[in-house]
Amino acid sequence: MIRLPRPAELADLSLPCLRAKAVWGCTAEFIAACRAELTLDPADLDTTRVAEWRGP
Repeated sequence: MIRLPRPAELADLSLPCLRAKAVWGCTAEFIAACRAELTLDPADLDTTRVAEWRGP
């Protein structure tokens, strides 16, 4: 199921964005500098989607 995120999920949904930078070898300083741009906020609720898997 694809759905809109709930406001309480924004912080958790931001984590993969931040972790992706670390995978590419970005420094902690660079990631800290990009944190605001990579962190979802309430303005992103209309343009962000969550894929939800309901397994067995």
